Amino acid sequence: MVGPALSLHGLAGSVPLQHLIGRRRIAGHNGSLYFGLPYEQGGGEYGSHLTFVWQQGSWRYAASLHSWNPHAASLRVLEALVATLKTPQ
Repeated sequence: MVGPALSLHGLAGSVPLQHLIGRRRIAGHNGSLYFGLPYEQGGGEYGSHLTFVWQQGSWRYAASLHSWNPHAASLRVLEALVATLKTPQ
């Protein structure tokens, strides 16, 4: 299970760069969806990213995509991206 924030922190090491939006089922995978802090708020290279993290067997996977408005459109693209990934069964 993935915790409340990805283990990505700012240079100071104390500010989580991505915050949990919630649990989701995307392309048949149960996982956690995160949204990154905007770049100008310290989000860095993960700024405004949607990141989906899931586990399959002993492997953990993550797919990340820079989000844009409307964010629902970004989420649909992320879902399509995850659907194309080949993971071991």
